[in-house]
Amino acid sequence: MKILHVTETYATGVARALSGIVTAAPEHEHFLLYDGWERPAMDATFAGVMTLPAGGLRRVKAVRRALESTGAEVVHLHSSWAGVYGRVRRLDARVLYQPHCFVFEDLGRPYLHRKFYRLAERVLGRNTDVMVAVSERERALGQAVAPLATTVLVPNRSDLALVGSRPISAAPRRAVVMCGEIRSQKDPTFFAAVARRVRAEGVNAELVWVGDGDPGQRKALESSGVRVTGWLDADGLTEELDGAAIYLHTARYEGFPLSVLDAAARQVPLVVRTAAAYDGLGLDSFDTVPEAAMMVREYLAGCSTAALRNLERIRTQFDPELVAPAVARLYRGENA
Repeated sequence: MKILHVTETYATGVARALSGIVTAAPEHEHFLLYDGWERPAMDATFAGVMTLPAGGLRRVKAVRRALESTGAEVVHLHSSWAGVYGRVRRLDARVLYQPHCFVFEDLGRPYLHRKFYRLAERVLGRNTDVMVAVSERERALGQAVAPLATTVLVPNRSDLALVGSRPISAAPRRAVVMCGEIRSQKDPTFFAAVARRVRAEGVNAELVWVGDGDPGQRKALESSGVRVTGWLDADGLTEELDGAAIYLHTARYEGFPLSVLDAAARQVPLVVRTAAAYDGLGLDSFDTVPEAAMMVREYLAGCSTAALRNLERIRTQFDPELVAPAVARLYRGENA
């Protein structure tokens, strides 16, 4: 089967999730039409790689041209704008849409904006055959906005080496780590506030943000005493996580974050900000900066096991071996 993948955000989590799906289905011929600051590896992963032109209308036409030139039977749209380019008009192929989190979940946006985004998803849902969700919460949202489409759960998985126990550290771990692009969804402002609060409380900890993004928000992080690493390869990310005492995820909303799974893969105790993506998992979470700082302080002081409980729950409920069968069912057209 020939599959055309389309994304306007080939970077960070979307790029890794897309690559993971392709890797899990080597029996198919995969093509990529993309934009984004990362460049796909020019190896056997993709049978062909094309770039999206600038401009919305040109991108809509580019999807149709790529479909014709590749002869793909399936178009797999990754992220919101790709979902527009590939669904504004009906395509002559089976259309799969994977939002990698719905923007209308962002409570930081004005109510009318969120209402508009939800309406747009409903309209575009009419030209959708399959909604691809990474969590039960996202599956429920997909069914709500595209009730005529089949909804399939394909969980995210970390591509970092899975370890059974933490690597031995020569010195006590004191780093508090967050991974992701520096942008409003991940809420670096919240993380910076936690850094200031932890420092004001006299906690011996280093706050670290693994990633890069908006220059102004990066500067604000650094001004709050956060060490920002920039983007790292898999080895660099593994090294930062292996040196972390605790992983602190501050995103306001998610589909399901790969970085949380990365932390769990490396056996890093973790705490997360309350978000619907974690519904049903039983995770201990925080809502405010003081609560986040308290969870960090108590874990580092050995007074709380919440972060360890969260790690165990994630490790128990997310089995990476389930991803390949889920992808196989997806492309066979089976509901799951």
